[in-house]
Amino acid sequence: QEDILNLLKKLFDNKSTESIEKLAEIVSSSTDLVLTEQCKQSFEQIPHDISIDLSTIGIWIDPVDGTQQYINGTDGIIDSRTGIMQDGLPTALVLIGCFDRTDGHAIVGLVYWGTALLNAKYNNLDNVYKRNENNSQRVLLHGSIDLNTFTNILDDWRKIEVAACGNKLLSIGLKQANIYLATKSAAFNWDLCAAHAIIQSANGQILDLS
Repeated sequence: QEDILNLLKKLFDNKSTESIEKLAEIVSSSTDLVLTEQCKQSFEQIPHDISIDLSTIGIWIDPVDGTQQYINGTDGIIDSRTGIMQDGLPTALVLIGCFDRTDGHAIVGLVYWGTALLNAKYNNLDNVYKRNENNSQRVLLHGSIDLNTFTNILDDWRKIEVAACGNKLLSIGLKQANIYLATKSAAFNWDLCAAHAIIQSANGQILDLS
């Protein structure tokens, strides 16, 4: 654990010592994952005859989505009107995504979870968040973007600056917003894979409009 701690301190230039120490503790821990009963029950909706060829599966893991926001120790303030966490992340959000190495398609995402196989689209989003009638016409943007750029685009929509790629995509999956608009290349495969599978499991999609 001490070696991991020293490495993280160098990597993040000794910012937010408390966050770094907690992250080092988690990374070096060998504690088994314990699922809640609600989570276990949610998996029961997947038919037992669904199978995946493990020989073609690849895995992307993003151990800390919104790394900078977490390490800087931001408060992770949740907007009471939207349920969206805009000001950084108070905890490390771990994204685990499985994809088909033959075609690159995301098929399983674990944060919340979803399967996006052609014959098996299931998730536990309804167990996590209930959409209300006021969630329509919201578009999520990068936290560093100039909102004035979008003055004449979707002018009757509410535009919200949100941190962390995985956090934004999960807000879409949870139906807290309708669109996440990325105007620059700011995400890697490990940022996208898990949330992409979850969004597809709810019949959503990530599109390249360039």
